[in-house]
Amino acid sequence: DAVWLPLKLANEATLRLFGSGWIRSPSLVESLIERLHEIALDVPESNSKDDAGTPSIELFSFIQTILKCYLAYANKRNILICAMIDTAVTGELTGFYPSASTSARTEEISIDKPKASFPEFCKILKTLWPAVALKEIATMYRIASDEEYPRSQWSRAPPRGVSFCGFAVAAERRCFFTRLRRDNSN
Repeated sequence: DAVWLPLKLANEATLRLFGSGWIRSPSLVESLIERLHEIALDVPESNSKDDAGTPSIELFSFIQTILKCYLAYANKRNILICAMIDTAVTGELTGFYPSASTSARTEEISIDKPKASFPEFCKILKTLWPAVALKEIATMYRIASDEEYPRSQWSRAPPRGVSFCGFAVAAERRCFFTRLRRDNSN
């Protein structure tokens, strides 16, 4: 048996998730609500004699649609941050942007990728979150730097900064985007 969610409740949940607080994207909300209307079916209520039914969405389909939408949003956000680091370092876009198969693992971090110095890193984080404290920026920079330049490589010359991959690891460890959303929703 499937669990059905009335379309009205699905629309309200969508507005709460994507229309206020942490994402605030009217175009995303409109496209998502349109998609929900496309997959909605008229489901008759068990205690109703009305044959018309209530427009509803299977709960699993609703959650799957919401998660796909959020993952697409997060991927776009990561590409934009990567472009910010690339532009801050080189002054132009060079064409390296993470794909769905790219992860922020140390083995994949290359010396050829653009590296942001501490002042550039500060500007990038201040652009993303204007209220971020200098202590938080320094902590994230240290984590990103440690990820790209682990203790086992200390015999080599250190990198000149941190790349997007290092930033991604630091952001995940410090729950950067969760705290940013929480701060922006207040």
